[in-house]
Amino acid sequence: MVADEDAHYHTLLTGVLASYYPEFAATVRYLCSEHKHPLESTYWKAEVIITARNNVDNSDEVESIHESKVRRASAYESMEDAAQAAYFHYHGRRFVAMQEDRYRFLPRNDPDGRTWHVLAPPPADPTLDTTGRHVSAIHEMNVALRQELRASQ
Repeated sequence: MVADEDAHYHTLLTGVLASYYPEFAATVRYLCSEHKHPLESTYWKAEVIITARNNVDNSDEVESIHESKVRRASAYESMEDAAQAAYFHYHGRRFVAMQEDRYRFLPRNDPDGRTWHVLAPPPADPTLDTTGRHVSAIHEMNVALRQELRASQ
């Protein structure tokens, strides 16, 4: 399946892979499965498979596989969960290089896979904080409007 156009963690994942893992020439692929049962509600599970290009063999090799951790009602929500797990993994592996860029305040999983860290942002200017809240509210309204438009089509 193809990720949704406004999938937050898919966008972050592809950005981190392109910026910090260019040697991979990575491709991101999703595998989704729908689980149905007559006595339970239907749910989706997804895996994201990150492949790296092997120039010696001229082939693609699986670099990692990450799966959604919870049952989701839609395939896109499940894909976003899997992309989140992959993003946290790759962010944690190269965090030293990311300490001064746009990804530094996002959660990361240390390479040992056992601990989570989040940097506390510096105190913000009240104008910046207000602007951030305003932009967030506008984004939420845009998402709601897109959903309404899709429902009416």
